[in-house]
Amino acid sequence: MVINREPFDVRSVLNHVAELFHPKAAERGIRLTYELDGSIPSTLIGDEGILRQIIVNLVGNAIKFTGKDGHVSISAKLDKIPGRSDAVLQFFVRDTGIGIPADKQSQLFQSFTQLHPTINRKYGGTGLGLAICKKLVELLGGAIGVDSQVNVGSTFHFVLPFELPGESPAPYSVPEKTQRSKPASSLVSGRESGALPSPKFGPMKLLVTDDNPVNRLLLITLLKKLGYEADYAENGAEALQAVRSDTYDMVFMDLQMPEMDGFETTAAIRRLKGEASRPAIVAVTAFAQKEDMQMCLASGMNDFISKPVFAPEVERVLKIWSPHCKQDRI
Repeated sequence: MVINREPFDVRSVLNHVAELFHPKAAERGIRLTYELDGSIPSTLIGDEGILRQIIVNLVGNAIKFTGKDGHVSISAKLDKIPGRSDAVLQFFVRDTGIGIPADKQSQLFQSFTQLHPTINRKYGGTGLGLAICKKLVELLGGAIGVDSQVNVGSTFHFVLPFELPGESPAPYSVPEKTQRSKPASSLVSGRESGALPSPKFGPMKLLVTDDNPVNRLLLITLLKKLGYEADYAENGAEALQAVRSDTYDMVFMDLQMPEMDGFETTAAIRRLKGEASRPAIVAVTAFAQKEDMQMCLASGMNDFISKPVFAPEVERVLKIWSPHCKQDRI
């Protein structure tokens, strides 16, 4: 990865993440808030995109494991260190969720690790999210940790250094807080404003299905660079509803999702009548063995890309399965 060092406003990052998750939090009856230390400079220099990805992943996990009437909060404060010319910030994502046993906390940041088999079925996921967070935090020169108590909640905290744009950065006059409730819908548009390049393989209607907000955001961003807007569904049931109500040319389908996984969702789509049963379905999964590919094809899927997702693979499946291109298909 290339680390960008550009001016940005931490307040806008936290506000964006809060706006992203408010519909899901409201749907689950969860109170979502954020707060900034008033002494944080209004402008810092660093990689805004990586910081946003870290916070999105942690907040997504917090909401996933927090029940109705729970609370998830995001906060940041300035940690002043004498003799340093940069600004060191501490970030906290707190929840009142299921918590983590003390003897399991050391396993959290390992790849493909989940604490109990029932976690995967009930909540979904592959166990990659926190490992990715750890790598990203360390890439930026920081550190990450967790404090948790079973049935009380968890606090994930990380510290990162940022450069200052000048010797006298302007601080905020007051801390920023927000708490909002917005009506939630079962299907949320993943489209963003702004001009897109021309669709590289002809116009297509696309749907991204994944219960992990980081994975969704990454894939939608890659598609946008190729000239495509995409809708998204957060689970299999939402994807099935979307396909019933609209005509899609292609569905990117995560395999491991709670309640209704990618195989079940694909089978349900193929049982639909008319055009609704015919979109090209591309599996998106962290498991990339030959046997996994064969299972995907046997279930009614058309193709397969592995996580982490890279642009060339996305471009390949778009080219092969676009109704405007004639390619040899698997």
